[in-house]
Amino acid sequence: CCFYFFVNLFLFVYTVVVWSSALDELEEEKKFSNWGPLAKGFGALIDLNSSLILFPVCRTVIWWLYNFTTTDRGCISSVLRTIFSFIAIDKNHLMHIQLATISRLWAIRHTLMDFLNYAVTPDETLKVFGFGAVITGIIVLVSMMFIYTGALENIRRANFEMFFFSHHFYALYFCMILAHGRGWWNP
Repeated sequence: CCFYFFVNLFLFVYTVVVWSSALDELEEEKKFSNWGPLAKGFGALIDLNSSLILFPVCRTVIWWLYNFTTTDRGCISSVLRTIFSFIAIDKNHLMHIQLATISRLWAIRHTLMDFLNYAVTPDETLKVFGFGAVITGIIVLVSMMFIYTGALENIRRANFEMFFFSHHFYALYFCMILAHGRGWWNP
């Protein structure tokens, strides 16, 4: 838990520092506001947590890792056992929900920072990132809305099909996350 927190914190600070220094090196007509590096920092956290969110629900991989670490006594198994002593792979569903909640929190903050950045320097922001980032960002938020709404406890229990089919928006979500950036590609 602490390791995960520090990885998120390090990634956020690192991304903000890198983008703040890159902001200082941009030409005047392409300089966006100081909200931009914060938006990029939260965007990096979305990327990290989105890359981890599918792991807890990959049952075959979890089953294989669990069997490998409990039956084998080799060096790799020992290392994996040590790693998994910090990660509760038996509580994979809870981890998936927590990663989704954290991703939603970072998405709200990323969107807020993008709005503030655009409010201060609209022309410069569009010159640097283009209108494609706006389009893909809206599609990402809409797909997240469908996924999260279908995952609510009362909807999931009352109408599992709605939960199941709304979670198929994950394909659109991941495609748009990849395309959400400068030149239709997320760096």
